[in-house]
Amino acid sequence: MLTLDEALELCRKEPVPRVLTETLPIEAAVGRVLPEAVSSPIDSPPFDKATMDGYAVFEEALQPQTSLQVQATIVAGQGEIPADLAASGTCVRIMTGAPVPAGAVQVIRREYVREEDSSITITTPETGRNIVGRGAHLQAGQTVLQPKVLTPADSAILAGLGLTTVTVARSPRIALITTGSELASPGQNLMPGQIHDSNGTLLSALIRETRCPLCRHLSVSDDPESIQAAISDALAHADVLLVTGGVSAGDFDHVPEALAQAGVETIFHRMAFKPGKPLLFGRRESQHVFALPGNPQAVFALWTLFVRPYILRRQGIVVPERIVSLLARETIPHTDPSRSEMVLLALNGGQVEPVPSVGSSHLEALAHAEAWAIIPAQAGDIAAGERVDARLL
Repeated sequence: MLTLDEALELCRKEPVPRVLTETLPIEAAVGRVLPEAVSSPIDSPPFDKATMDGYAVFEEALQPQTSLQVQATIVAGQGEIPADLAASGTCVRIMTGAPVPAGAVQVIRREYVREEDSSITITTPETGRNIVGRGAHLQAGQTVLQPKVLTPADSAILAGLGLTTVTVARSPRIALITTGSELASPGQNLMPGQIHDSNGTLLSALIRETRCPLCRHLSVSDDPESIQAAISDALAHADVLLVTGGVSAGDFDHVPEALAQAGVETIFHRMAFKPGKPLLFGRRESQHVFALPGNPQAVFALWTLFVRPYILRRQGIVVPERIVSLLARETIPHTDPSRSEMVLLALNGGQVEPVPSVGSSHLEALAHAEAWAIIPAQAGDIAAGERVDARLL
C-alpha cells in the first residue's frame, strides 16, 4: 500500500492542462488565482510626497527659534507646483500627500512650529525627513505581485498603480457527487436510519472558497445504475470530479467500478493514511477525479492535502503551507502507528492540544479545529512539551 508521501508525490507529478486565462475587473478578482507576476507600470509614489502636515523647508538642520517666511501653500491633489520656491529663509506650507516642491529637504511638522501671519518660528527640532521619494514604494517595471491567490490588499495595490483589470487563471469547473442511501438533504425530515448530507455542504463551501464554479452537485443512492448515471453526467460538464462515499471495499461501494466503466483510469486507490485510507485518484484525458470516503474528517483531510493543492496547481500556482512550530500542551495520541495520521488541533496559550473527537465522522471536531498536524507512520504519540509542526487553518 502506498504511503502518504508516495500518494502525494503521484498527485503532484500528475500532468495538468495548460493554464488558460481571462481578464477581470480588479474588484471581481479577489480569491482568483494570479498565474503570472505583475509589474508596476509607474513609479509609486509618482512624485516626492509629504507624509505630514507641516512646512517644507530648503535648508538642513534648522534649529529652534529660526524664523521662516511662508511663500505658498501646497495641498494634496494640487497640479502644477511653482518651480522657483526654493529659497533660503523661506518655507512652504504643505499637507499630507501633497507633492513636495523641488529643492525641499524636509517637512517640519506643524506642531513643531509657532505660526504667525505669514511666517513660522521653529519651536522643536524635527528629526524625521517626512518625505517619501518618488518610486520609494515601487519603481516602474518592478515586480509588485508574484503568482498567488489574490487578496483584497492585492486589489488595492493594483488600483493604486492605476490598473482596472487583471489577468487571472480560468477556474476549472468542478462537479460534486455525494453517494449514500442513508443521506437526506438538509431540511428534510429524517427517516429511520438516515442522516443529513453534511459532506455535500462541506465540499460545496470549500469549492466556493476557491472561486471555482460548481457545475454539478448531485446526490445519489448506493445504486450502481444511479451512480453510473451521475458520474457520466458530471464528467460531461466538469474538469474535476469529486465523489464522496462508496469508494472502499464494501458490498455497496460501487464508485470504483462506475468510474472504470466511465473510462476513468485509476492512478492510485488506497494509502496508509488516517483518516482517508480509501482515497481514489484517477484521470480521464485532461479530467481528474478524486473519490473520497464518506467520513467528514476524511473529506476535510483529503481536500486539504490533495484536492485544494491540485486545484491551485491546475491554475498555475503552488501555495506553501503555513507551518508554525508550537509546543504540545498535552499528549497528542497517534491512534494507529501503522499509518500516517492527521490530527486536529486547538490553540491554547500559544501551545496546541488535540481537539476531542469520537471518530472521523465527528463534525463538531472540525468546527473547533484551528490547526492540524501530520504524525508520520511508525511514530509514537507526541508527548506534552514536544514541538509540533502545526499547519494553521
